[in-house]
Amino acid sequence: MSGVNYTAQKVKQPKAALDSNSLSDRAEEEAEASSARAQEVDAKIKENTVSKTPITMETLAEGDAVEKSSLDAGNLLNKALAASDEADQLLQQAEEALEKSEATLEKHLIDFPDSTLAE
Repeated sequence: MSGVNYTAQKVKQPKAALDSNSLSDRAEEEAEASSARAQEVDAKIKENTVSKTPITMETLAEGDAVEKSSLDAGNLLNKALAASDEADQLLQQAEEALEKSEATLEKHLIDFPDSTLAE
């Protein structure tokens, strides 16, 4: 029975790790794009300040979009961390299941030295 659990965990763990990596990559891309857009908006605001022209609604809307994008990147990062934690837990469970399986096999071989599993 623990072999079945181990197999399920073995299959699930890489998916959790892949999910974590994918989310982390997306968060990094989103953060980089957000940073670039933030610099553009900042430059527009500074330009308006220097030229003493009013800041347009368009510039304010861009600033709001940058803020939302930054929050989205943070949310993706949180999901990536959760997926990474899940992958770590599943890996630990799989290692524990493997240790139990190996111990059970060793006990079986001691109890039944003529077993076909001894080959």
